[in-house]
Amino acid sequence: MKKISIILVMLFWCEVSFAIDYAPNLEKKEGEHYKVYNEYVNKLNNFWTRYWDDNSCKSIKFGGPTALMDLENCYYRILKKHFRATVGNKSQRLLDVNHSYYRRQFGLAKKFAKLSVAGYYNPDAYESQWVANVKSWVSDLDYELDKFAMAQNSKYLEEPTQPSPGDGKIVAAASGTGFFVSRGGHLVTNHHVIEGCNVIKVNFKGKEIETKIIAVDKSNDLAIVKAKINPSKVFPVSNEDVSLLQDVVVAGFPLGKKVSSAIKIHKGSVTALAGYNDNYSNFQTDATINQGNSGGPIMNQKGNILGVAVATWVEKGVQSVHFGIKSSTLKTFAKSNSVNFLQPNFREMSNADLGKLITEATVYLECWMTVAKIKTMIASRDNKKAFYSKFK
Repeated sequence: MKKISIILVMLFWCEVSFAIDYAPNLEKKEGEHYKVYNEYVNKLNNFWTRYWDDNSCKSIKFGGPTALMDLENCYYRILKKHFRATVGNKSQRLLDVNHSYYRRQFGLAKKFAKLSVAGYYNPDAYESQWVANVKSWVSDLDYELDKFAMAQNSKYLEEPTQPSPGDGKIVAAASGTGFFVSRGGHLVTNHHVIEGCNVIKVNFKGKEIETKIIAVDKSNDLAIVKAKINPSKVFPVSNEDVSLLQDVVVAGFPLGKKVSSAIKIHKGSVTALAGYNDNYSNFQTDATINQGNSGGPIMNQKGNILGVAVATWVEKGVQSVHFGIKSSTLKTFAKSNSVNFLQPNFREMSNADLGKLITEATVYLECWMTVAKIKTMIASRDNKKAFYSKFK
C-alpha cells in the first residue's frame, strides 16, 4: 500500500511540475516537434527513476516520435510489477484499472506521434489530456484502493476468518443530535444518526433513556424517534421555508462530548436555497455544522425550526459550506406519519429565552451497535456517522 500511496502523491506532483516547467509556443520548424518529445521523455524518465528507483526505462533514449509509446509500454510493465508485488492477485480490479489507464496513455502517445511526424503538434493539448488521464486514473484507483482496504479490514478476502470474540458485543459507537417537537417525547434527527443502531439512547437531564424509532425517510435523511420523556420545552416548526440571507442559529453537540458535554451554538445566515447537486429539499448556510451536529435544530430568533442540520462540505480550501433540510420537507414527512407540531411563534425571543429553549429541547443522541457492525460501517465508502475516535 505504501508504494501505491507514493505514486498517487507523486503523480499529483508531476501534474504541477508539468504546468510550471513546460515552455509553450515552440516555433514550428523542421524537426522542432522532436524537441517537444525530448522534453517529455526526459521529464517522464526523471520522474520515474527518482521516485520509483527503477532504471529499467532509462535505456530508452530519445530517437523519434515512437519514444513516448516505448516509454508508456515500459512504465506500464513497471507499474504492473509493483502492483502485483503490493496486492498480489487478490484484487484483479486494481490491475484492470491500471491497464485501462495504460491504454488511454498509450493511445494519447500514439496520436501525438502521428501529429508530430506530420509536422503538426499541440503540446499544450497533449499536456492537458495527460493531466486529465492522470486525474481519472487516480480517482478510479483511489476508489478501488478504498474497497481493497475495506476488504482487508473486514476480512472479506479469499481466506475467510472467524469473527473476533468481541464482535457481537453492543457498545456506544457514535453520536448525533436530536430535538423535541412534542410534549409526548417525539424527537427529530437524521436517518444516518440512527442507521444501523441496535439501541438509540437519549441523554436527558443526566439520564440515558432508550428511544423507539417511529418513522424514517432515507431519501431526505430524516427520522423521528420517541422516548418516554415529557419535556417542559419543545420546538415549534416554521410554516415558511428559509429565505436568502435570513439569520439562523444551529444548535447541537459537534464532536460529541469530546470538547464538552454542553450544548453548542453557531450563528450564520442562509447562503443558498438549494443543497448539493441542486437538492431543493435542502438549503445552504454558513452557520457551522460539524460531525455530531447531525440531526440538530436550525432555527430563527423566534425559536421556530427552519431546518435540520444534515451535512457539511469537507474539502481542502472549502469553508463555511453547510447544509440543512428545509422545514417544509420535515413537515411533509411528519404529517405523513401522524406527528403534529406546535404552531410557530410570532414574536422574537430574547437571547436568554432562546438559549433556555435550546438547552432544554435539544438532546445528545448516542448510537449503540455491535463491534462487527461498527467495523463494517466505518469501512463503507458512504458512511456518514460520527463514530467515536477510538473506533477509527
